Amino acid sequence: MEWLKITIYTCNTGIDILCSKLYDAGYKSVEIEDFEEFSEFLENNSKYWDYVDDDLIEQKKGETKVIFYIENDSSANDQISKIKTLLSELKKSDSEILLGRLELEINGLNEEDWANTWKQYYKPTKVGEKIVVKPIWEEYEA
Repeated sequence: MEWLKITIYTCNTGIDILCSKLYDAGYKSVEIEDFEEFSEFLENNSKYWDYVDDDLIEQKKGETKVIFYIENDSSANDQISKIKTLLSELKKSDSEILLGRLELEINGLNEEDWANTWKQYYKPTKVGEKIVVKPIWEEYEA
């Protein structure tokens, strides 16, 4: 199955409004990437760790975005059109530019990439002398 990854660029103050509009439009599951929120989380929860990997911090840097996925089927063009209309309406009502640039980015994604790629990181792991945790898709010989 083919999927489309829809990315909408916004800003920290626009996240809630944008997500609310997307939810009302039927997009119930979204992914939010916001460096400001990530940094705030790190500052307010520093008692739980003493080090955060620099690569993770670099990965989180960048413009705030809301990401969700739709099936790349016969209804995809209609859905994209509705999303563009929604963004256009939000831009018109945002005279103070509190919602960011509200630009849309669309990328294709194969389900194989999405559904199975994560499995490569999980291998059989010995826990003690007699216990092994083995994912069902991996082979293991004692």
